[in-house]
Amino acid sequence: MSISRRHFLLGTAGAAAGLILPSYYRRALEFLDHTGEPLLEAVGHPTTELVAYQDCHGFLEYRLSLGHPYEEGPPPMTLRQFADRYELDKFHLGFEDDEQPDWDSEVDWGRDFYLDTWMYNDDPDMLAYELLSGLDLGPELTGENAVGQLQLEAGSTMVSSYWNVGTYDTISLSLLQQRLNDLRTGIVITGV
Repeated sequence: MSISRRHFLLGTAGAAAGLILPSYYRRALEFLDHTGEPLLEAVGHPTTELVAYQDCHGFLEYRLSLGHPYEEGPPPMTLRQFADRYELDKFHLGFEDDEQPDWDSEVDWGRDFYLDTWMYNDDPDMLAYELLSGLDLGPELTGENAVGQLQLEAGSTMVSSYWNVGTYDTISLSLLQQRLNDLRTGIVITGV
């Protein structure tokens, strides 16, 4: 299991140094006090949407996914669509040479192979983890100027693998959006 907790640092040197300006932090706190929502100001023309949603497990305040999270798991898909999407032939799908699969049948997401393949390639939470873990969002160490917190976690249990990206509080969404803007990522946070 890998857990990384990133913090945003207040400072006067500005965005180039990876710092959140105190004036922005005060403005974000005031906005939160007045509206109950994070200040999410996208810069330019966003190209990627990160969806913030309430963490139903209660560990984090918000979790983030790349696009809308699937509440019931992967979308309906035929065996042919699945094989084409993940570039698999019938042998890799578990069929014998003399077996002819019903290519137009629905994928049985109850089978571990199908669900695991989708999760390792298309799970919205995993995609958010992959996107954000490669960015310079802030240091893992804390100090007196640390504000907010973003948690990136990847791991496995006996029954599944998981990827989580989230915040412990609402203000951290504002700080994350500001940092994404400073990095000129084209990423916008929505869904709050």
